[in-house]
Amino acid sequence: RALQNERMRLKVFRNDVGINYRVRSVFRRQFDRRQRTFSELLDVERELFDSKVRQVKSEFVEFFGIYKILELLLIGEVSKYIMKFLGLYF
Repeated sequence: RALQNERMRLKVFRNDVGINYRVRSVFRRQFDRRQRTFSELLDVERELFDSKVRQVKSEFVEFFGIYKILELLLIGEVSKYIMKFLGLYF
């Protein structure tokens, strides 16, 4: 369940990054035409950076969740093998 929730969050974060790329592009053109200040451009760059950080953190949480699931599956399989080897598993 947690992994599904993180995947939904990751989808939102990826969308945010895409939107922020487009916003930055618009602000950059406006800055080049002197319609935006350097400070406004920096604010947009910071928002893009922050959205990328959220995306990368979410990707890490997703990968870690997958790792934990695989680890539990592997431990379960190893336990079954040991029990079978010891004659305790039928």
